[in-house]
Amino acid sequence: MIDKLKEISKRLSLDTKSLVEAESINSDGFLVVLLGIYRASAAALRDINYLLDFEETGASVLDLSRKISECFITVEYMIMKGKEKMSKTFQDYIFVQIQQDIDFYRSIGQNPEEVNQEIRVGAEVSEQKFNDLPAEMHKRKTWAGRSSDGMLQDLYNSGTLGDFDYSRILQSYVEGSRCNHPNPIMVKYYLDTEFIKASNEYYLKQAILMAIILYLRLTTRYLDEVRLITKDNELYKDVENSVLYIYKQIKTL
Repeated sequence: MIDKLKEISKRLSLDTKSLVEAESINSDGFLVVLLGIYRASAAALRDINYLLDFEETGASVLDLSRKISECFITVEYMIMKGKEKMSKTFQDYIFVQIQQDIDFYRSIGQNPEEVNQEIRVGAEVSEQKFNDLPAEMHKRKTWAGRSSDGMLQDLYNSGTLGDFDYSRILQSYVEGSRCNHPNPIMVKYYLDTEFIKASNEYYLKQAILMAIILYLRLTTRYLDEVRLITKDNELYKDVENSVLYIYKQIKTL
């Protein structure tokens, strides 16, 4: 099964390359945010496919699969809460992040304007935009004021995700988090030779399958948005056909 999943994952990355690399059809709004998130998930899938050629990379693959889960959760949360309003909140949060960088540079005695290339926006302009944001946004640790698992819970509570999807995504997310943080299971993984062999196969099977399924969902979301705006249901027909074919392959596993 793992060999078949590897084959499907690599095909999916190749068959969606044209969609990932195409320029956005507009310059603002939800579609632009969705494209950026979609490209981030595509990069994660590419990295997964690279790691699949090496032995005992299951934990790292599962961690990358978690990244695709977070991309999926973010997009679904935006749609649930109102995609245009939430995409603006998402984009505005960049000024909170830049302000955090500015505060850091000042704390170590550097002029933020001198590191303008790194923070991408002039400090003076950015600080004004930061000050114009609602005060409660200034204190947020994340763009939505919710963690990924909190957003996932909201999606379940609203009925956007059913029991099956919610439980599987949550478990995959939790296990991916374990691979990314020091904890007893992660330590045992790297200390126990027999455990690492058994766990590696389990991690790979779960990670590749989850990455494929959620990346497929992100692909269809992006296709739907592009076609909604262009009114062209034949656009990227080759990508759509590949997605449908891969869905059929997954169901046979």
